[in-house]
Amino acid sequence: SFIGAGAMGIPMAIKLLENGHSVSMWNRTLSKCNPVKEKGAKVFSTPDAAVRDGGDIVFIMLSACKAIQAVLGNPRVVESPVSGSVPHVQKGSLLIMACARKEKTVKNLP
Repeated sequence: SFIGAGAMGIPMAIKLLENGHSVSMWNRTLSKCNPVKEKGAKVFSTPDAAVRDGGDIVFIMLSACKAIQAVLGNPRVVESPVSGSVPHVQKGSLLIMACARKEKTVKNLP
């Protein structure tokens, strides 16, 4: 699932779709999801619905903690710094630094 269809969320979701993954997406302005919807993503009218439909991973690509709180309340999230920008996403070379329990890790995401 993707929450946020901005400068990073759109190309990241498209890259996942291009590599055979399904994508569920929500954005405060739903029309911003159109480029991803045109490529096969499911777009939902609420963030809850997008998360329920998505898989085990939720990407929250919002501009700041205040935006996360405005959309999701006061969630427990793990911040994962992203090294790169839109050109890195398009080349499939974006680096996302995250941690999780070994049994929760996912290998070989594009």
